[in-house]
Amino acid sequence: MELHNYELASWCRRCRRHAEEIHLSASADGPKMYEQDKDNIRSYILSLRALRDHIDDQPEVPYPETKDQTYTVEDLQDFVLIENESINDLAHAFVQMFNEVSQSQSAKMVTGILEFDFDNMETWLLKVESLLENYVEVATPLNLAQSSPKRERTAPGRRGVKKASN
Repeated sequence: MELHNYELASWCRRCRRHAEEIHLSASADGPKMYEQDKDNIRSYILSLRALRDHIDDQPEVPYPETKDQTYTVEDLQDFVLIENESINDLAHAFVQMFNEVSQSQSAKMVTGILEFDFDNMETWLLKVESLLENYVEVATPLNLAQSSPKRERTAPGRRGVKKASN
């Protein structure tokens, strides 16, 4: 996908990467979320919020010579469902956040973030935080012994695990 706003293109690339990390996390294969994965998700939220705030704090520059330039951001497809329903929910929340921001009015501008898009970004970040803190931390893991495992195991990453050569 092509964005005109290079700052939001950078934000969207990070959001995409975070969604992928969540989907491929160690917690993906079972009902429990490991504390390290929860901490990682919290750090992803913090980093997206910090970058958004940084973008918003920058002066608006007209960029008359490069105003028609576009920035490619790899599209984010919906992930295949995996065993851990909370990981599915969190990864898909990041997917929705990515889709909303990458198709926002601000993404079509050369620079800056419109106030309502800024507020929308914050709403999504709060939604992900709430899902993690008010659901995952409170109501999981669930004992789904009769239906687990329901799905194939998650792949070990995009490139797989490489064995060390002797």
